[in-house]
Amino acid sequence: MDVTKTSLPPKENHELAEELLSRFPKVDRSELLKDMVSLCFYWMRWGNKREEKQACDFLNELQRIAIRNSTKSTN
Repeated sequence: MDVTKTSLPPKENHELAEELLSRFPKVDRSELLKDMVSLCFYWMRWGNKREEKQACDFLNELQRIAIRNSTKSTN
C-alpha cells in the first residue's frame, strides 16, 4: 500500500510509524533500519540525482534525530 499525504489519518507521527511497522510483526526493526541505511548508500552511489538527494536527506535527518535522542537519554 502506498503512503500519500492525502491518505494520512489525523494521528501523531509516532502513532503512524508504529502502525506501519506493526504490519510486519516478524521483521527485526534494527535490521530494517540497517537495510534502509544501506539502500541510501546504494542510491548515493548508483541512483539518479533525485534518489541521491533523497538518500542524503534521509541520512542527514537520521543523524540529527539520533543526536537529539542520545542527548535526551543522557540528560
